[in-house]
Amino acid sequence: MGTEHLVIKRAETKDSVALASLAGQLGYPIRNSDIRRQLSSMAKEGGHTVFVAELSGHGIVGWIHMMPRQLLYSPGLTEIGGLVVDAGHRRKGVGRALIHAAEEWAKEQGYSRIVVRSNAVRKEAHDFYPSLGYDSVKTQTVYRKELKGQHRVARRRCKPRT
Repeated sequence: MGTEHLVIKRAETKDSVALASLAGQLGYPIRNSDIRRQLSSMAKEGGHTVFVAELSGHGIVGWIHMMPRQLLYSPGLTEIGGLVVDAGHRRKGVGRALIHAAEEWAKEQGYSRIVVRSNAVRKEAHDFYPSLGYDSVKTQTVYRKELKGQHRVARRRCKPRT
């Protein structure tokens, strides 16, 4: 990165334009207003964090989203919900810096495991994660069903019936 200075910090709603632009590079087009709404929702829910990589003279050039995963059959863990570095700044240490910040955050939160899922078409990611000590432990197929009439994800806390 030369003389440029990279800072990793927590994302703020004012970062929404850059976050949305980078999400588009990842293949997930989204409006910055939706990013602001998601950040607000995550803050209320708790457990999530989003770090951004800000490079002097370039602004935000990457982000990573960490989210809690609680499974019935496994101890709590955290998952990388997304990691993206601007195409013009890849292979310069930005992704590694974001991963390092996420790992430190995970330790502080008491997590002992991080999971990341990577699309089969993301060949660079399949080299990147193992280079950082991540092991490939599973190959799977993801199924999705769009629910008609639902325009956004609603999270409801269900109380068990007694």
